Amino acid sequence: VLQRGSMTLYTDKAIHYLDRQEYQLLGTVKLVDETDTLLSKTMFFYNDSISYLKALEDIFFTRKNQIITCDSLLFWTEQDSGLAMGSVIMKTDRDTMRTAAFNFWETEGYRGTSFITSGGTEITESDRIILADEITYDDETQIMSLTDDSRINEPGKGLRGDRISIQ
Repeated sequence: VLQRGSMTLYTDKAIHYLDRQEYQLLGTVKLVDETDTLLSKTMFFYNDSISYLKALEDIFFTRKNQIITCDSLLFWTEQDSGLAMGSVIMKTDRDTMRTAAFNFWETEGYRGTSFITSGGTEITESDRIILADEITYDDETQIMSLTDDSRINEPGKGLRGDRISIQ
């Protein structure tokens, strides 16, 4: 068990590299921090001037109203921001997003998260599918920008273009 502030890390095995301010956590690894819970098979925790971690293999991350699964995750604990990579699926009570890369950060806005995706993205809502190579969502302005091969499909209608903005 490793603890730093409100964050607690549980692991089967931990190796501490003093010269690099790094912990390698192996086996079943679990991070718990207020509203966040992160599970993975391997995790590196870097206890530098800005603490962050790198989680690998079978990532399952719950944070507030989101569940994120992916192949690997970089997460900055104090900024509550991260980069999920490889077969990313992010679910909320409103939608499901699938993408190759998902860069996210906490906000005080409507959804509580702003993000940028890349590598092809699909967002499925109850009656709408949003597709684009890259999607940027600004939570403060509530504007979603779709870039390259962008499409919005709804029952009986649709929209296609290189750049689409949704508010």
